[in-house]
Amino acid sequence: MKKLVIITIFVATTLIVNAQTKFEGGLFLGMSASQIDGDAYGGYNKIGLTGGPYVNVFMKEWLAVQTGINYITKGAHSSVKQYYMNTQLDYFEVPALANIYFRQSNISFTAGLTFDYLFRSFMDVGSGKTNTELADFNICTYASLNYRLGENMTAKIAYNYGLIPNRGFDRAATYEWNNTVSIIFMYKIMKNK
Repeated sequence: MKKLVIITIFVATTLIVNAQTKFEGGLFLGMSASQIDGDAYGGYNKIGLTGGPYVNVFMKEWLAVQTGINYITKGAHSSVKQYYMNTQLDYFEVPALANIYFRQSNISFTAGLTFDYLFRSFMDVGSGKTNTELADFNICTYASLNYRLGENMTAKIAYNYGLIPNRGFDRAATYEWNNTVSIIFMYKIMKNK
C-alpha cells in the first residue's frame, strides 16, 4: 500500500509541475451500492460510503487527468431474510481517469481505471463475522456521467466493475467480481489557472 501511495503522489506532483495549463483539487463524498457478480445473491443491496481527495490536471480545455486516493465500500448483502448474508469489502482506490468536458455544457464524462487495495473484509452468514481470504489487489473499470451544479460543486453517477476476481484467478473455480454504482458529490477547493 505504501508503494501505491508514493507512486500516486509522484505521478500527481509530476503532472502538476509539468502542466502548462490549470489544475484543480478538492474532496468528494458519496454513497455506493454494490453486489458481487457470481455469488448467487443478486441486487445492489450492499450500501456503503465512498470519498476522498482528488486532483484534476488539465491537458486541454476539454480534457483533464484525474487521480487521488479514495475510500470505497463494496460487497454484497442478501435481500432475503431467511438467507442472510453480508459481505463487506473496504478498499483504498487510486484512480487513473480522463475527464472529458463538453463545451458550453454543464455535463462531462469520466472514464478510466482504478487500482484497488483491500485493507479490510468480512463475511457474516448469520453466525457472526468471519474473515475472508480474498485477493489484496484489484483493477476496476470506471465510468461516470457528471453534472456541474455550480462553480465549485459537481454531482456524478459512477459505475465501477472489477477486472480481477475477488479471490484472484488462482484461488477459486467460481469467480466473483465487484460491481458497484455510486452517487457522488465533488467539491472543488483549489484551482490554478
